[in-house]
Amino acid sequence: MEQKTITVDKFKGQSYGYKGNEVIIAFHYGESPVLFPINHPENTKRYGTYHLNYEHIKKLREQYPDYIPARDDLYYKGSVTDWGYDVEEGLCQLMLEEKLIVEREKNGQLYELTFKWNGDPWDAEEGRKKKRKFPKRAKPYFKK
Repeated sequence: MEQKTITVDKFKGQSYGYKGNEVIIAFHYGESPVLFPINHPENTKRYGTYHLNYEHIKKLREQYPDYIPARDDLYYKGSVTDWGYDVEEGLCQLMLEEKLIVEREKNGQLYELTFKWNGDPWDAEEGRKKKRKFPKRAKPYFKK
């Protein structure tokens, strides 16, 4: 199995499933997108060649329930923006602690990918037009 370290410094081009749209979380380093191969070629122009979809996030939630919140958690009362921001911040924390390790197969080759965050912890609300609907959550799934 080949091991690779992927450096990430921001999330870009998100869709948290608002109005039934697909959930997409794209990891970037500089201006280049990184992460899992996608199954939807029509998304490559907007989100880059790689991103996380909802199935990936559900699997990560199973692996890391202290970091990734459930989309149907009653706290969110249906606010996909608040949920998506918390998912991003949890993913960042995992990368800061170098715990975000996933296995992926591509062209018959198995890869172990370790994601490493480059920079300060991610504040999902910073610099965005849309703000959280509810106060920032005291997150039991974050380990400080």
